[in-house]
Amino acid sequence: MKCSHCGQEYEPLEGQRFCTFCGQPLHDEQSDREFASEEPASDHRSESFSSGTDHDPIHVPYTPWEDLEHLGFFQGLLQSLQQSLFSPTEFFSRLPLKGGLLNPLLYALIFQTVGNMAGYVSGMAFPNPFFSQSGLSGGAMVLIGLLIPPIVIIGVFLWTLLLQAALFLVGGANRDFEATFRIVCYSSAADLLNAVPIIGGFIALAWKTYLLIVGVREVQGISTARSAAAVFLPLILCCGVVVSGLFLALVGSAGIGG
Repeated sequence: MKCSHCGQEYEPLEGQRFCTFCGQPLHDEQSDREFASEEPASDHRSESFSSGTDHDPIHVPYTPWEDLEHLGFFQGLLQSLQQSLFSPTEFFSRLPLKGGLLNPLLYALIFQTVGNMAGYVSGMAFPNPFFSQSGLSGGAMVLIGLLIPPIVIIGVFLWTLLLQAALFLVGGANRDFEATFRIVCYSSAADLLNAVPIIGGFIALAWKTYLLIVGVREVQGISTARSAAAVFLPLILCCGVVVSGLFLALVGSAGIGG
């Protein structure tokens, strides 16, 4: 059979609803509407939000990473990587909001671990004037590598809590914790940009912030301005804590020196 969206030939599997190559629905528009109407209200965007915009009801919840049964591990991972990085509006507008925390957490763990490790290797090959790894011992580098996965897991949950709290503050918490958790996890592909020498960390942070803003807007059904406010509130808080810590450290060292 041939996909009407991308034109690729494929052998349909039993129960397959989406194209193996492009991830688009394989059934006709009427079937899409019927299938969307069967989904729980919390799993699609056909409902209206008072502060957001309506979404096309035929955009049924789907992400390649959670369709590994049909796509396979690497195909599902690469399709989700490509769609989340380069078509975030479409990707997050169709993101399933239910299905558990394990799949999105594994997705975040893969990309954040690989991205951060690649960043450390890149930093050793091309010394960063802002943070150089050249002075770290081999044992310290191994320890950092071992600590990255648990730090990623803790960071994902902590960031989700902060983002959910910020959404409440700006009046944009239209979805529950799991939905926000999925936004945070599926924006993790941007961490691969840490591998870019010297400026990779800044690029990764900027692109990930953009993905979070788009994801929050599409999933929570709020305006771009309100979404940006929710995303930047935790960043401002974290920066404030770091600056306060550095200031207290400087004051303390000055007091000891005096």
